[in-house]
Formats: sequence, structure tokens, C-alpha cells
Amino acid sequence: MNSTQIGHYDLLFTVLYAAVASSIFNTVSAASLWSFSFFMSVILLTVVIDHWILHNRNKRAIFDHPYFSLFTIILVLFFYSKLNHILSAERTLSENWHFWIWVILLFFSDFMMKRYYKDSWFYRRWDIAAAVMVGVYLWGMLYQGWSNGFWLGLISFLFTIVYLGSEIYHRTVFGSGENGTTKTNSMS
Repeated sequence: MNSTQIGHYDLLFTVLYAAVASSIFNTVSAASLWSFSFFMSVILLTVVIDHWILHNRNKRAIFDHPYFSLFTIILVLFFYSKLNHILSAERTLSENWHFWIWVILLFFSDFMMKRYYKDSWFYRRWDIAAAVMVGVYLWGMLYQGWSNGFWLGLISFLFTIVYLGSEIYHRTVFGSGENGTTKTNSMS
């Protein structure tokens, strides 16, 4: 791809991420503080921004596989939008275990999106861990009487904080240099 085509892809992805983030901002502002919808929409907003940053860190991989990247990024953003729509709906989410099926679909598409990314298995491990956690949520909702409420929202939020801390540490210790080289860990 030439630099003009790369610029067009970059602009397209930035506009798409911004549109989804803007919509999620509206959901965050409309949700009751400390509610399940509040926690989950803050998580969605955080992860959408994190994915946009991840996209910028992996431009070469994206532009080396433009159609695959376009398809998977649009699919991931669709699932973010779908989850945001569910969170912003006026109906109650307490018994809506279907929400978590959409989350699993998001993780699957996100897992595929990272196929060509540098350090893809660092990020994919977190997708797998989150999918297992969602599986536990589904089991709890279907067989133990759990509901989408404060505690599931808070646990999910704390998981996201741990993920972000881990990602910041990983990027600080093992992050990429300007030319795509990997920093070496001074402790090894």
C-alpha cells in the first residue's frame, strides 16, 4: 500500500472508533451511577479507546493485511455498538443473559482481529481469560440465579483495571521502539 492508501485507512478507522466512542459516552452519561449499565459502558468506552491505541501501535500489520483488518475491525466495532445499544435500552438488564453472548462474540472477533498484531498472544490471553469469566457469569445466571447488577458490573470493571495495568506494564517493559524493534528487559 502506498502512503495515501494508508492515510485513508487510518482516517477511516479513526472516524469509526470515534463514532462508537461518542455513542458510548452518551450511554455512560445516561446510566445511573454504580449501576450495571454504568460499569459496563465505562468498560466499553475504555476498551474501545484501548483498541484504537492498539490499532495505532500495529499499523504495519493492519496495512499489510488491509481487507482482513477492515473486516475484523468493523466486526469488532459492530459488537461494541450492539453491546452499547443493549446497555442504553430502557429495559432492565438484570435477567438478560443474552448480553453476555454478544460479549463472547465480541471477544471472538477481537481475538481474530489481533491475528497479525505484534505481541498478539499477550492480548489474546486476556481475551481468553475474559471469555472464561463471561462463561462463569453465564453459568451463574442460568443455574445459580445471578443477575446483571452491581456486583457483576464491579467485578468486570476491576478485571478491566487489572488488564489495563498489565498492558501498561507489558508496554513499558516489552514495548516496541520506533522502528518496530522490541525493547529488551534490563532485568534479564
